[in-house]
Amino acid sequence: MTNNITSDFESTASPAQNALIAAAAESPRRTPPPGWSIERVDCLPYERRHGCSSTSYGLTMPGGYWVDEDLVRTAWRLFWRGVHGVDPARPHTAKSLCTVEAWAEYSRGDCLRLGRCFKYFAVNHVLPITLLNPDKKGTCKYRLDADLVSAPSVH
Repeated sequence: MTNNITSDFESTASPAQNALIAAAAESPRRTPPPGWSIERVDCLPYERRHGCSSTSYGLTMPGGYWVDEDLVRTAWRLFWRGVHGVDPARPHTAKSLCTVEAWAEYSRGDCLRLGRCFKYFAVNHVLPITLLNPDKKGTCKYRLDADLVSAPSVH
């Protein structure tokens, strides 16, 4: 089942971010192994929030932080586009899993929200990553799961 809620709203990515995402789509990358498809993101418990001038959809993260659905989907895409070049033997941050270049295109606030998405993905098994320091505040560390390490690369 596909959630088409975001098709009613324009993407919040800047032209530079869209160009970076398009360039990353052309580069070699890992494909999601079976069971790790975008459908996991489609099935998340998105909520509807009414603002002053519009309505948005997103997730309330632990601690009460709100993240728009578009940014949740962006975090998922950045992971799959950036994970091809990471060393599976060492711990990673959300920034290193996405690539430093992609991370630099986002504002500080968006980077904090992307990091919250990665923690949510790890805790709720949306992505094949394990949270190594669950009680830590600030930058979290992740390990790639075995089924990701064995997934084929697409060139």
